[in-house]
Amino acid sequence: MLIGVDLPTSGEASDLGEVYSRALQLRVEQVNQQGLLRGRRLSLEVMDNRSDSDTSKANIQKLASNPDVRAIITSGCEECAEEIAQIVNDAGVPTVALAASAGFSEPVEERQYLFKIGPNAGHDASLLANELVRAEVDTVALAATDDAYGAEGLAQME
Repeated sequence: MLIGVDLPTSGEASDLGEVYSRALQLRVEQVNQQGLLRGRRLSLEVMDNRSDSDTSKANIQKLASNPDVRAIITSGCEECAEEIAQIVNDAGVPTVALAASAGFSEPVEERQYLFKIGPNAGHDASLLANELVRAEVDTVALAATDDAYGAEGLAQME
């Protein structure tokens, strides 16, 4: 069973992309060694998106059009989520983002084959706000990443 992988193994986000790539390969090896798929074996086809949204879209298109690819894993191209949703919905290939804001997989009606791992920033903000209230904290400083996830979290905290 082939899983397509679109990660930044070069470019500005390559450090994280390499970590994801190694972790995925390790898990594939573990699944295969443990025989968890009843005689079938997993394999990965890792494509470098060079930390570039156009390259990521092209990679997803290539992976989604490969009839051997059963699923796609991506780092979560926020700026190309709409195009990726169209590609994977048309192909019917489940696609999981390892790091993405809620906007990557929402609205669900339009992104039926897009999934993400990890909580939405709103969930994190709600939990944090509840804990701050419980601890009777009056003033906090907030730092957010300069991306869709950070903007989502900042909006929720405000």
